[in-house]
Amino acid sequence: MVIDNKYDNAKVFSGGRAAVSIAGKWGFIDIDGQIIIPPVYEDCANFSEGLAAVKRDGKWGYIDESGEEVTPPAYDEARDLYNGYAWVALNGKWGYINKYGRLILAPRYEENNRFSGGLAAVKLNGRWGYINESGREFIEPIYDEVENFSDGFAPVCLNGKWGFIGLHSEVLPWSQAD
Repeated sequence: MVIDNKYDNAKVFSGGRAAVSIAGKWGFIDIDGQIIIPPVYEDCANFSEGLAAVKRDGKWGYIDESGEEVTPPAYDEARDLYNGYAWVALNGKWGYINKYGRLILAPRYEENNRFSGGLAAVKLNGRWGYINESGREFIEPIYDEVENFSDGFAPVCLNGKWGFIGLHSEVLPWSQAD
């Protein structure tokens, strides 16, 4: 046993820290088993890219590796950072913050995917499109379904038929009559 069995619950180590639960509250320990962020949170996620989502008073925010709040708990949901961004939800809508905890895009999307190749798929008014990392619409939300970009192309479904779009939003031909 490297670290004694004294926690009610524990998550995996990430970035040299592991979330642990004591008496129903979550905090973080280091690899020596020392508490480095006191257990004061209702829930938490693992650290990713230097930040961890934490829940306090029913809302989610983010702390850095020293336990300092970088985004005060204000969101209904919060996801891990990925490529420098994390999606956050408020009142059923999604927006995102950057790795410094700054809100880049106010929550307005119904659903989203992670950023891939500088773009993220987002759903607005029941249709899918893509935004860039600054939050600007890159490809208008007109598609029924979409996938992430890979090798410069993304599969998209329009009117029940699948085709591909390129990073410059050109549509590769596919027959809608098939």
